[in-house]
Amino acid sequence: MPVHRVQYGKVLVLQVPATLEPRGLLLGDEDGRTFLIVGGTLGAGAVVSTVCVRAEAVVWPRYTLKVWASGPAPAPNRKGKADTVMAEIEVTSSTAPGAVAVEELAYLAVPPKLLVGAGASRRMSLKIRIDKFTS
Repeated sequence: MPVHRVQYGKVLVLQVPATLEPRGLLLGDEDGRTFLIVGGTLGAGAVVSTVCVRAEAVVWPRYTLKVWASGPAPAPNRKGKADTVMAEIEVTSSTAPGAVAVEELAYLAVPPKLLVGAGASRRMSLKIRIDKFTS
């Protein structure tokens, strides 16, 4: 399982499989908190979200996830920017994150045109930012 360090309030850029299998781990530099990146397919597209792994149901601190997915850059002879979708989500906490179904979470839906590759090698470009709130 890929592991990435994340600094709260800073953007982390990732290239991940569209199915997010294997799932990825994000480790908070500030407090060592563990987040599981979860996702899957939605029709021909994909979905992505994050779950905070906690030993017990605590209320604080709370976290929000801001996630962007961008498609491939336009051809050099075409002007414009890559299409991008974004969501801001309150992170769900769980003592058993493997038991949380993506469909039960708020998630970012990534349309097929933002995915690159074909079949099992389809990938998506993500930017992820986790913010921590203590009160």
